[in-house]
This record gives sequence, C-alpha cells and structure tokens, in this order.
Amino acid sequence: MDGSFDPTTMARGRLAVLTSHFVGNLAAEHLSPSLAASPVSAQEISQPPGNLGGRLKVTDSRTGKQFDLEISEEGTVKAVDFKLVSQNYSL
Repeated sequence: MDGSFDPTTMARGRLAVLTSHFVGNLAAEHLSPSLAASPVSAQEISQPPGNLGGRLKVTDSRTGKQFDLEISEEGTVKAVDFKLVSQNYSL
C-alpha cells in the first residue's frame, strides 16, 4: 500500500459489500470471489426475546445511595437515568 487515498476505490468496495448483503445467500455462488460472506451478517432470522423489561437496582459505591432504574421491554436503560446517579454525588 502506497499510502494514497482513493475515495472512488473505497466507495466501490463499500458498494460491493452492501450489494453482497442485499443479494443474500441464495446467489452466493454467483458472486465474485472477492465478496466473501461476512461473519457478522445474520445467517438466519431469529425471533426476538420476550419482554426484557424490569427494574435495575444500582448502588453508588461513593455514597452508598441506591437507585431503582427502569429497564425497557427491549432490555435497555436510559443513559439519562445513569446521569441522575452521578448528579446525586456531592464532594
């Protein structure tokens, strides 16, 4: 590699990868050998898990104060909720 940057080559490479994702496994034998299957691509469609919602109890080790945070049905906690933990800490 000579260190030069060619945006056209980079764009063509990205388009080739995207195209291979859209084509899918059915036509994989007809693809160019340079378009290998990505190990991060979903090989099969899996069903999402059920409701992952609930509560998360967090204890601030600096103050010992406990916080009860809500977990969404998708299993996520809002970053703003964690911000509340840090805001309750005073020096």
